[in-house]
Amino acid sequence: MIIEIAATARRWRLGDNVDTDILYPGRFMTLASESPRAALEGLKALHPAIAEQFAPGDIIVAGRNFGCGSSREYAATALRDLQVPIVVATSFSRIFYRNAFNIGLPVLECPDPDSLPDTGGITIDLATGVIKTSVVELRCPAVPDFLIELLEGGGLLERLKTRLEVGPHV
Repeated sequence: MIIEIAATARRWRLGDNVDTDILYPGRFMTLASESPRAALEGLKALHPAIAEQFAPGDIIVAGRNFGCGSSREYAATALRDLQVPIVVATSFSRIFYRNAFNIGLPVLECPDPDSLPDTGGITIDLATGVIKTSVVELRCPAVPDFLIELLEGGGLLERLKTRLEVGPHV
């Protein structure tokens, strides 16, 4: 699976230990239809300009332990609903990592995400873990095939719906 990031897309750099309370503040928990607004409100605490300047197609670049904290699926859903095409981080909390794939949000662990330039297009090949820009090529761990299949199918629930329509032998 290859993800193309437009040259105009911003890279929002968020640092280490971004927790699910930031990604989806608790005060929004009963307002599932508010997920994009919730994400922007929470992220504003880390990056004040994000609430006014974020645009669909912008990517999140983070450090270690992204998505730590509670097991809120809403945190990954909110980023997907903001139309974040991918989150690139040094590492993810395990539960956020799996929740992201389950809801169809691509994420990629990268040893040095800070070396991504602030501008220009990006091509990310999840199957090989290679990130290419006009100035740098990064080699990251590849995403396992079964997780790529989940993404391509729209996430776990969409994949399950497809399997049930086709039959249990798929």
